[in-house]
Amino acid sequence: MIEVNEVYKKYVGNNFYSVNGIEFQAESGSILGLLGHNGAGKSTTMKMLATLYFPDKGSILINGMSTGASKYKIRKILGVVYEEPRLYDQLTGEENILFHTSLWGLNKKNVLSRLKDLYKELEVDFEKQYVKNYSKGMKQKFSLIRALITDPQLLLLDEPTTGLDIVSRNQIRNYIKRLKASGITIIMTSHIAEDIEALCDRIVILSKGTIIENSTVNNLKSKYSSESFEEAYVKVQKKIGDYGGITE
Repeated sequence: MIEVNEVYKKYVGNNFYSVNGIEFQAESGSILGLLGHNGAGKSTTMKMLATLYFPDKGSILINGMSTGASKYKIRKILGVVYEEPRLYDQLTGEENILFHTSLWGLNKKNVLSRLKDLYKELEVDFEKQYVKNYSKGMKQKFSLIRALITDPQLLLLDEPTTGLDIVSRNQIRNYIKRLKASGITIIMTSHIAEDIEALCDRIVILSKGTIIENSTVNNLKSKYSSESFEEAYVKVQKKIGDYGGITE
């Protein structure tokens, strides 16, 4: 599904590489966790996967398509959820979705039918309320709905459960598991160790633009003689002299 091949990306205006020759793959229907301290290169990598940035060197292929040459085709199979929900406060949740899908030229009747299913899946009963009155958990659910309304094959999740209460976090985590079971490929960043351990098939840990580890959760725990992923991650950071602030 995803092939990242010796990718380099410089910071704008200088010669420092924020991403420095990284390589990894993600299989269809899997969840890959992209981790690292602030400034490690996660955000730049996610923006390149989303076709907002393009590699200075190397290539990123999604379903065999280059992000540079085929960005518009890739965007049709892509959904993105940002850490900070980007919704219009003066519209209701449903109006936000209808506005978004109108820009894509989607049929309103089909969208409303799809919305009913998503409301049920995510336990949403506040779609007619104005977004300005939403909690962060409510906003995050609608950000996820907006990303899924086009039935994407690839979903990029940037800190999808950060700042949520326990109930909302569990709901979204369980729904992510169901998305994986449906065959959607997911790339996610998170600072919550419990979510990573519960969700990710594979972990890529970045530091200063390079990949430090590319492995499974269980293999990392074994390699670093750790009972939990959080413990293993802290040992990785200590080994390289960085602490990424991952939390339970």
